[in-house]
Amino acid sequence: MEQIELAGTSRTIEKTGAKRLRQAGKVPGIVYGHGFDSIPLHFEAMELKRILAQAGASRLINLRIDGASSTQPVLAREIQRDVLTGVPTHIDFLAVSMTEKISAEVPITLVGVPAVVTRGEGLLLHGASTVEIECLPGDLIPSLEVDVSHLEMDGTLYVGDLRAPAGIVLLSDPQEMVARVVHERLALEGEGIEVVAEPAAEVEVIGRGKKEEVEEE
Repeated sequence: MEQIELAGTSRTIEKTGAKRLRQAGKVPGIVYGHGFDSIPLHFEAMELKRILAQAGASRLINLRIDGASSTQPVLAREIQRDVLTGVPTHIDFLAVSMTEKISAEVPITLVGVPAVVTRGEGLLLHGASTVEIECLPGDLIPSLEVDVSHLEMDGTLYVGDLRAPAGIVLLSDPQEMVARVVHERLALEGEGIEVVAEPAAEVEVIGRGKKEEVEEE
């Protein structure tokens, strides 16, 4: 898999500092982790946006700080965005050890089309769009592909039915519904489940990172 690298520059925490960075086309952020000294950083806004679109929340990013000869593997853990433009305004990265297991949410990708759907007799409904996994950082997957082509009318797939690649453990509730095939009439009457839609281009993990010192926004 292609390696993803992002350049970051260390910064000092000061009042109005974050505001000035954003005005200069940069995004303030922080990298933290177990056994890792937190480092305030800033990134080029357009480059960060491109990298996040490529990596999402479940691909490792090799973070190069201040042009160092080595990189630190990280995962995006919290992304704050401008409500109007969608441009990142702050980001937290989690520094990981390649020998310690981590948990992450990855999108579920439905593959194939059930025959009854192809014939126009039923509709494919989508439940959970992501699944939480645990694995070593090197075993992370960008998404979990789930074959639904074998589903028949009224057939249902649950998280407990999914098969993850070697080295990956599924942490989500095994009773959570992933996909279901229903008669079109029942779907129109209302099943309380949305018809499967195209997945979002970028997935964000909104979590609780290490709190950074208060900055004036």
